[in-house]
Amino acid sequence: MINQRVLIACLCCVAISTISADHLWTTGSQRGVVLIWTPPSDVPIPQRYTIRRAVAGSGQWIEVGTVERKPLDSTLARYAVEAHRRQDAYSMLVRLLMKNASTVAPMLGTYFEDTTTTPLTEYDYQIWADAIFVTERQNVVSHQRLPPPPPEGIAVRQRAHCIELWWNLDSTLVWGITAYAVYRSESG
Repeated sequence: MINQRVLIACLCCVAISTISADHLWTTGSQRGVVLIWTPPSDVPIPQRYTIRRAVAGSGQWIEVGTVERKPLDSTLARYAVEAHRRQDAYSMLVRLLMKNASTVAPMLGTYFEDTTTTPLTEYDYQIWADAIFVTERQNVVSHQRLPPPPPEGIAVRQRAHCIELWWNLDSTLVWGITAYAVYRSESG
């Protein structure tokens, strides 16, 4: 009986160490905490994730929600199917996630907003796929909104009836931004 328990414990350790997300981004939002993570690279993309939370350092985990993968458009579906078998497909999937996280993460089921937090409290988060641990983040402060970084590399192009503007941002910070206000001055 003891040997069987040791074997089960070892198998659990192997399962935990073989599946992992490369990144988990968290930020305090006006409503609580937003989490976005990359899917695991070494197994098929899970259909469902469970999010667990504990007050920072307490180790008392509670389930705060689940998210499911939505139907994927053809391009995203192609990369998602091949992601665990081909590194280039996984890399492209992560690039698409970084480029447009607010759209891609909910489709992949890798987006969660925890609105049940207490303002300015630190929490630890864990992401699970069924009974398999995926990733975690510690000491996340809820209800805290940091201002976005200023745009860099602003470029302008004159068109016949308009002026086009575009800019760059650090892709790891872009996902919290939902809109921009653009101002124009006629006298400098």
